[in-house]
Amino acid sequence: MTTITATVPTLSAGDFETEIDGHRYSFIELEDGSTIVAHGHQDPTTFATEVNAYDVHVGGMKEDDAEVGADDVAHLYAKHLNPDADRDEWQITWRGITETTPGAFPITVVSR
Repeated sequence: MTTITATVPTLSAGDFETEIDGHRYSFIELEDGSTIVAHGHQDPTTFATEVNAYDVHVGGMKEDDAEVGADDVAHLYAKHLNPDADRDEWQITWRGITETTPGAFPITVVSR
């Protein structure tokens, strides 16, 4: 029996960056706006501040209404599902993924 092992290209922090109007954010937002995801385990307080700045700049919220706090930030693990896709089409999942799952990498998530 022959075993073939494929190397899955690793996603990097740069794959999760968003640039809007000259502002660069260290995360992506899912198309439906329900979730913000960053590569790696980010500092919760700093990440919450960045998400709030994004909500003000992109979402048009007033600063007082942007209320993501450090307690809203989760450190999870994800797996790359379609490594052959380009940046606009790659997919990840964190459902059932742990630190020990083959191919897992750390992510920081804010669910809305």
